[in-house]
Amino acid sequence: MLVGVGVLTATLFLWYKLNAQEGARIEQKIELEAASVKIELTTQMQERILALVRNAKRWENAGKPLQKHWEADAELYVQHYGGYQAIAWVDPSFYVQWIVPRRGNEATQNLNLASQERWRLALETARKQRKLTVIRPINWVEDGKGFLICVPIFEGERFEGFIVGMFHTSKLFDTILHENITQGYGITIFDGNKKIYHRNNHSTLPTQDWTHEFSINWNVLPWRVKIQPTPELFAAEQSPLPEAVLGTGTLLAVLLALAVHLAQSGQRRTKQVEAINQGLAQEISWC
Repeated sequence: MLVGVGVLTATLFLWYKLNAQEGARIEQKIELEAASVKIELTTQMQERILALVRNAKRWENAGKPLQKHWEADAELYVQHYGGYQAIAWVDPSFYVQWIVPRRGNEATQNLNLASQERWRLALETARKQRKLTVIRPINWVEDGKGFLICVPIFEGERFEGFIVGMFHTSKLFDTILHENITQGYGITIFDGNKKIYHRNNHSTLPTQDWTHEFSINWNVLPWRVKIQPTPELFAAEQSPLPEAVLGTGTLLAVLLALAVHLAQSGQRRTKQVEAINQGLAQEISWC
């Protein structure tokens, strides 16, 4: 029993250490993937925001462009950066005047962004502070929800309206978080406490133990992101070594305990036989 318990204790200790090491390795891999997602989200969104800012600065420095020139420039942005629903120029009275692409956004043409009080207040604040603002969420983009990034235009002290990037939330994140970056992981993105994006909805781990969470604390887009490996990836990442050690060690403990037991039984029987032989020898000598 002592031999069996000793070997089993050593086996359990080794199994625990291997499991802990395995868990640390998987957790590190998830953290590296989360860091990759954070970098990609940050970089890609900064590129899209800077594209709108450059468009507004070009207007401020060179004056109001011809519509065809502005539309050609905006078309390049839409083609180059995925996730845009459209790019628009909103005039100083908050009406959408120019929009690219026009196809699919006909209902947005001549839309008054001041028609909703929340939108009007956001635009007026951006105009007064001369800072870009975000209007979210909006439900008028096709096939789902989105948000607007509005960059004010000033020629000297004269307000010329806004360059507005209109984003479709699902298309934007599907473009940024393509499968080559996040293959095998479920991703959920929150705007504050409201979920705005989710992927791999039908294939997630039942436990939250392996969920990694981080924040992107921009002034305009305070996003919170959760990333979690799918059961398939989690199973592939797990090594069979800890279970093999546990099974082999348990079997070895049983076999060693049995071997010691048989050896001890053999010794006892040998002593019994020797005692019997000694007794018979004494009886024979008396005879």
